[in-house]
Amino acid sequence: MGLYLLTTKFPPGLLEGSDLLAKSSGVRRAYREAAPSFFVTASYQTSEDTTIDIVEADSAEDAEAGAAAIADATGTEIQVAAITTYNRHLASLS
Repeated sequence: MGLYLLTTKFPPGLLEGSDLLAKSSGVRRAYREAAPSFFVTASYQTSEDTTIDIVEADSAEDAEAGAAAIADATGTEIQVAAITTYNRHLASLS
C-alpha cells in the first residue's frame, strides 16, 4: 500500500455546480471497479477549478487506474504523483 497525490483540473464551473454532486456515486463506483484498493483519504479544493486528493492504493498502477476512472467519469484532467517519502517508509517496515 502507498499514498498518492491526485491533482484534478475540472472544467470551468463544475465544482460550483450540482453536476459533480450528481455524478459522485457513479464516480465512486467507477474507481472501485477499476481499482478496488483505491481509497480517497482526503480532498482539498485549492482554487475554483482544482482539487488535490490524497489516496491510498496497493500500487502505483491501482492509483493510476483509479484516477483514470475518475477522469473518465467526470471529464477532468488528473495528474498522479506518489508520496515517495511515506511510501519508502512503509516499504522499510515490511
